[in-house]
Amino acid sequence: MEDNKNELEPKDKKEIEKKEEDKPKKKTAEDVEKEMEQMLEDLSQQMGVDKNQIRVVSIKAPKRNFLTILFESLYYIISTALLFIGLSGYISWSDGSWYDILFYSLTFSVIELLLRNLFLIIFKKTFIQTFGLVMLVPPLIALFACIFIPFIVSPIYIGRYLIVCVLLLIVREFIKKYSVDFYYKHKKNKNKK
Repeated sequence: MEDNKNELEPKDKKEIEKKEEDKPKKKTAEDVEKEMEQMLEDLSQQMGVDKNQIRVVSIKAPKRNFLTILFESLYYIISTALLFIGLSGYISWSDGSWYDILFYSLTFSVIELLLRNLFLIIFKKTFIQTFGLVMLVPPLIALFACIFIPFIVSPIYIGRYLIVCVLLLIVREFIKKYSVDFYYKHKKNKNKK
């Protein structure tokens, strides 16, 4: 029996070592730096410029926790509802009443938020590479999906509907950007005191 154990131990050790080799090794800071240097050299050769002229920018995706998703969702739902109802008072694009338009905006917001969060999970790398431009796709899909849902208000004038939607997307992002900037400036000034 002891001979069998001795024979099995070297095989087990070899199998364990082989499994450890198959696992991806964690890169140290030195390994990452060497890879970056090699990438810079390759890029400088391909572009024909000095590698000192190439700047490397590190971008990290924003961390999203439950509270961030909740506040973002509330903002999009409330702002979309208010803007749809408000803009519909100026530009008549459907024959529905204000509560029909409210239901339409809620449906639009739910579809958009689901797609937005799905895109942030699935296309995280693409989000960073395109500097967030990929996030234009969810509202566009939601706009066209809401047209084909039969139990909500449907646009009568497609041209006016598109104008309302474009204005909605621009104004909503404008308000979000400047309200977030104002919040961080206020928070920064408060922390200085």
